[in-house]
Amino acid sequence: MTAKDLLEFLRNFYIAPARPEPGYFCPELPDPTDKRRADLIWVPTTWQERGQLIGHEIKVSRADVVAELADPTKADAWARYCDRWWLVIPDAALIDGLNIPDHWGVMTPPSGRKRRAMTVVKDAPLLSPADKSLALANVINRLHNAGDDVHARMRQLEEQAAVASRRAEVADAELTRVNDLLRGTEAGNRWELERVNAILDAIKEVARSRDRQQWSPHEPLVIAAAALDYSMIRQRTQALLRQVEDRIRTFDRALAPPNVDDITKGLTGLARRLTKDLEESADPRLHNIE
Repeated sequence: MTAKDLLEFLRNFYIAPARPEPGYFCPELPDPTDKRRADLIWVPTTWQERGQLIGHEIKVSRADVVAELADPTKADAWARYCDRWWLVIPDAALIDGLNIPDHWGVMTPPSGRKRRAMTVVKDAPLLSPADKSLALANVINRLHNAGDDVHARMRQLEEQAAVASRRAEVADAELTRVNDLLRGTEAGNRWELERVNAILDAIKEVARSRDRQQWSPHEPLVIAAAALDYSMIRQRTQALLRQVEDRIRTFDRALAPPNVDDITKGLTGLARRLTKDLEESADPRLHNIE
């Protein structure tokens, strides 16, 4: 068992969970001369004990207890200002055969059915302390610093909460955007979704027609690729047809030799054949694909 464990037992002993604190719990409090520290000073605020100072020295091994008893004046740096003084140890066996000063009490952690109450091995008598003014000034200083620490911690928590709130807003906005993308509610995505649905509907309509039953067994990706290939070929054929027509008009306007008529007729025939091939290349319903 560690000194920290014993200190936690003392906290549970003096301060009941979910209830108003009946005093001030001041661990590691320096004495008025700032030469020694008490492991714990408890300052009760109840009517019966108001104004008292109760000191505690924590020891976790017999060697520590023996060293403390070898020079009892070390404890007097704080004990002289206290109304009671306790030696807190993990087990009563640590003091077997040792002479404990009369003005010291001894307590150990709760035992048996006790959950909070410390076990009193030797009762601590009520003392006649010296003037407590300087000791109480140390307590007040500790409480003041603790208040500053609390306010600083509160400010830190508020800043962390603000950062967390901003991050939550960003995350929520991103989640909404992703959700909109999945549902197709964004303007651009709606347009893409409508375009894809229109293409699929057209493919289904063609596949249902009598003269296109051979399309039905094909995979959708094959049909989509074929549609895109057809669209690209049609665009290129139309571009070539426009070039041929431009050349015909150019020859018509130019001052050309007599055999130009033959060239013009040949180009005109080519344009007609391209137009005919283009018209017969696929279902008329797909001619609007540009």
